[in-house]
Amino acid sequence: MNNLTQINNTSLLDVQTSLRSILEASPVSIFLIDSDRKVIFANPVAEATFKSNIQELKNFCCGDLFTCCNRHLEPKGCGYSKDCKKCSLNNAIQKALEGKGDFAELCGESFFHTDQSPDAFWVKFAVKPLNIGARHCVLASIEDITGLKQAAQALRDSEAKYRAVIENITDVFYRTDARGMLDMVSPSGIKLLGYDSEREMLGRPNESFWMHSEQRSKFLSILKERGEVRDYEVILKRKDGSPVHVATASRLILDKAGKAIGVEGTFRDITKRKQAELVLAEERKFTNAVLDSVPGLLYLYDDTGLLIRWNKQHETITGYSGDELAQMHLLDWYKDDQPTQEKISQAINRVMRDGCGSEEAELQTKSGEKIPFYFTAVLLEIEGRKYFTGIGIDITERKRAEEAVRNLEKSNRELIEYAPLGIFQSSPEGRCLSANIRLAEISGYDSVQDFMENMQDIGLKHYVNRNDRMEILEMLERKSAISVEVKLFRKDHSIIWGDLSMRAVRDSRGNLLHYEGFISDITERKKNEERLSESLKEKDVLLKEIHHRVKNNLQIISSLLHLQVEHKNNPEVEISLKESQNRVASMAAIHEELYKSENFSQIDLRHYVKFFVPRLINSYNTHKNGIGLDLDLSYAPVTIDKAIPFALILNELVTNAIRHGFRGKDDGRISVSIVCKNDMITVRVGDNGHGLPDGFDLKRTASLGINLVSTLTNQLHGTMLAENRNGAVFTLVFPAAGELSCQDEIH
Repeated sequence: MNNLTQINNTSLLDVQTSLRSILEASPVSIFLIDSDRKVIFANPVAEATFKSNIQELKNFCCGDLFTCCNRHLEPKGCGYSKDCKKCSLNNAIQKALEGKGDFAELCGESFFHTDQSPDAFWVKFAVKPLNIGARHCVLASIEDITGLKQAAQALRDSEAKYRAVIENITDVFYRTDARGMLDMVSPSGIKLLGYDSEREMLGRPNESFWMHSEQRSKFLSILKERGEVRDYEVILKRKDGSPVHVATASRLILDKAGKAIGVEGTFRDITKRKQAELVLAEERKFTNAVLDSVPGLLYLYDDTGLLIRWNKQHETITGYSGDELAQMHLLDWYKDDQPTQEKISQAINRVMRDGCGSEEAELQTKSGEKIPFYFTAVLLEIEGRKYFTGIGIDITERKRAEEAVRNLEKSNRELIEYAPLGIFQSSPEGRCLSANIRLAEISGYDSVQDFMENMQDIGLKHYVNRNDRMEILEMLERKSAISVEVKLFRKDHSIIWGDLSMRAVRDSRGNLLHYEGFISDITERKKNEERLSESLKEKDVLLKEIHHRVKNNLQIISSLLHLQVEHKNNPEVEISLKESQNRVASMAAIHEELYKSENFSQIDLRHYVKFFVPRLINSYNTHKNGIGLDLDLSYAPVTIDKAIPFALILNELVTNAIRHGFRGKDDGRISVSIVCKNDMITVRVGDNGHGLPDGFDLKRTASLGINLVSTLTNQLHGTMLAENRNGAVFTLVFPAAGELSCQDEIH
């Protein structure tokens, strides 16, 4: 029996040794906990996990060792008491010690910390009741799964971020399966292509979203060849059929065997970019056209003096090709001309120092011709490197012009010196600055020097009336140049008349510099004008007397006709003589107007109508006392050759209105209006009488008066219109004389 007991004890010891070896080799933490919840065994993994050795762990109660993380949040409802339902590991240990709980309740996951290891971590545990002899224990295996939990959480976070990126990305993300069917698209793609939802797009062939099938075929060909494409421009088709330009970055999706199982990638809307590129292309075309249209040389040199960019004129003017210009150095244009090379080098140094500069130099073309140019340059800094750009203007013509100006100045000096007019310059204070020989001669001096020495006060020495110069200077303040006639002293104090043309010379700011002008001796002309003026006065008196006598003679004829009327008892003869008398009176009135006028070349029809028509109406008012007159007259000048035909026409039209317009009536009104516009005179004579008879025609009427009106209208080169408008209305339109204007009225 003792031997058997010894054998059993030995076997049990072997078993325990083997079990300890297994537990110590376990990759998870193993704890053996007794009924008092004390740790009686812990393997090396447990020691490492809980950062304590076995001796320290044996001093712990498992409730203190496995502290639920919720304890920090709810300290009153946690700990290792039997009532704590939140500490799943502690609860499982308690149930196992009590012999309760099934397998599912004794296994699980927990999130806790220890006093020895305050960082919270996740564990996966399994608790197993175990009886060791008479002792009731619990075997707890605890696996640290914090890394797995963190990886899982990281995966979830990554998927969430991925989904957030996909849902919020401005670019379009898409994916198709092996058959080319769309199985994923981001919300931006739905919006870009104008669809209402993802459901409308998924499951459709990707080709249906492409505007051009041949473009997609080329895209797939490149994709199969390279496995991916980047920034590849295509045109997609919106739901409404409109195109949208996009750039795609796509790749093949391959399985483990390397077989393509789909395509995924992104699309970016480049409509604005394409529009910008189009605008940029047009702008570049415009810029190149502008640069090429620059009449001179346009250039860009780097800081070493190499030509970087140029315009077409560079090639045309210099004779070098584009390839040759690309090799040109700045100083190559001045071969064998050391002074010019040094001058250009100094000019470039100034540009590099001051930022801009200019210089003139003769550029040598490919043919050897030297052309003078004016060069400008400004400094540029591009990506940290210095350049200078500018233009070169061919100044050959300017050089020729300068030479011509020099020659002209020489000629002008000679011309001024010997000009037939006196030429001068004077200071604002009245001192002569320069003069020519003719001015000295006009003023009676022996030489220009003699004249200038004596003209230190022009107002006192040269002007007869000192105030004349002050008035001239006041006029030059208002006008840039003037021309006046003044009396001037000669050296011997005799007086001459001078025609003075003068202007004020000012700088760019308007400050007065000096005066300059011309003087000519018009003394003889003034004498001739005085003689001519006297002669004209005599002629005016004579012409006025002629008009007066013509008027008197016509009035005599009119009086004779009047006497003849009084001695006739025949009404028809009386009327004819009366009409003739009025015609003569109308012409006499013209000469009376000229006699009263200060201007014998023209008559203002307003004055004539106001004077003549009332007299004509009064001559008939012995029988018709109720005829009134309305006048609406504007300024209308005519010469005498038009005034007389007009007077006769007016006489006939007013007489016709008086005699025929109011037959059987004792009252009525006659209106006369004159309008002169655009050098055409419109005369309208009307009445409120019976009007014209039916079928009235100016050209077919046999009346002497109407025939006379038609003839005189042709003589005026005018037109006559007769019409009924609440009475008879005659409208005469004829041109004013060419030398007279409707706008020339003198007030």
